[in-house]
Amino acid sequence: MALTPAEKQRRYRQRHKDRPTQAQKIAMLEARIAELEAQLRTATGADTGQEHSPQTIDESVIAEWERAMGKGRSR
Repeated sequence: MALTPAEKQRRYRQRHKDRPTQAQKIAMLEARIAELEAQLRTATGADTGQEHSPQTIDESVIAEWERAMGKGRSR
């Protein structure tokens, strides 16, 4: 018996109900970026509220940011 479009949609939603939405993923990434920027400010001793030039970003911070963004996944 073929599934109706409504049944297909219901099953799809049931399978994917625990996955974060795009908006939730973006919010999580923005929060992680803000956390990394705060760590960078602390590590460099920069004043709070000042923007950093891209030249001051440590390579490990860049690697962690890329992992958070989903680039270069090794898992």
